[in-house]
Amino acid sequence: LVHAAGLCDASDLTLAHPSIRDGHGTISVTADIRNDRAGLSARGAISIRSGGYRAMRLHDLTGRFEVKDDVLLLRAVSGGIARGGFDLDADIQLREANPAPNRVRVATRGVPVVEAGRLLDLPLLILENPADASVSVTWHHGDEDLKVDGSARLHGEASSQARPGDRTPLDGTVDFTYRGTGDVLVRAANLVSAHSSLRAADNGDGSFRVGLTTRRIAEPMRLIANFSGPVLDILAKKPDLFSLAGTFGFDGDARIRSESDVALRGVVAVRDGRWRNLSIARATARADFQPPFLRLRELQAQSGARSLAGEIDLELAGSEHIAGVAFRGNARGIPLASLEDFGLDPAGAEGTAGG
Repeated sequence: LVHAAGLCDASDLTLAHPSIRDGHGTISVTADIRNDRAGLSARGAISIRSGGYRAMRLHDLTGRFEVKDDVLLLRAVSGGIARGGFDLDADIQLREANPAPNRVRVATRGVPVVEAGRLLDLPLLILENPADASVSVTWHHGDEDLKVDGSARLHGEASSQARPGDRTPLDGTVDFTYRGTGDVLVRAANLVSAHSSLRAADNGDGSFRVGLTTRRIAEPMRLIANFSGPVLDILAKKPDLFSLAGTFGFDGDARIRSESDVALRGVVAVRDGRWRNLSIARATARADFQPPFLRLRELQAQSGARSLAGEIDLELAGSEHIAGVAFRGNARGIPLASLEDFGLDPAGAEGTAGG
């Protein structure tokens, strides 16, 4: 039996498993090490005053460890992340031949959502809202087979004036699965604010059903932008989309395969909508949104004596004008040249004005 104490760098954890190579900070270790007929074993305590993993920072970590049967066991580990705290247990396989996966179980209290983005290398995830979460992480080799299953209680907060997209007023619960390949599945969600209601449920095929009603379209838009680079790009180029007024609804399916591959398909409805010089008393359509392309089918829109019926294909690119638009159907009292009023280039428009 050998009693040992000392310091090691967190990056040395790569010696335990090559997939956990991105740690930083100094680990204080005290250990009892034994090598007998049963093999090499060790147990002891660890602490980190200040450190982290990838871009996530942690502080005041303490816990126990044991090395047994070629597995590193971390138990009763706790510490702080930003203004919140966490508890952690882990089983790290020290031999590649071990059949069991690496497993980490984490419970957080008041940890900002952005810290998960820093940990998982998801730069679009910038929400500063605190969340209480219970998460299980498993993997064999690395990101290619990483799976994160979690349940989170998101605490809604008003956006800051300095960074209006860094917080959401939506408050509630989300059950989710994230894979290292980029897939995100929302197994269940119930998020509400004073202006919006968003619910989701697993379809069982990798997609999830979404029901949304909102009087402030910026709230769901900003939430989606935390998972979709193309949506974030559209909003950056057309910030006045946040000024869309009216009551909006969506009932359909969503699929997230990666930050660059997000799709929404379902029925959209608008009541008393206003944007730029466009106003719509009511409208419905079947929508297929694969950013930056938006396709509307079975469109029915009316505002006073003006009406629009048919199909529209839009390419939402460029800083001011929509890059492409094709309309097939009937327009009454709506001159196609007026499309320029709300950001479309009328030179690319096709369609029939009637009545």
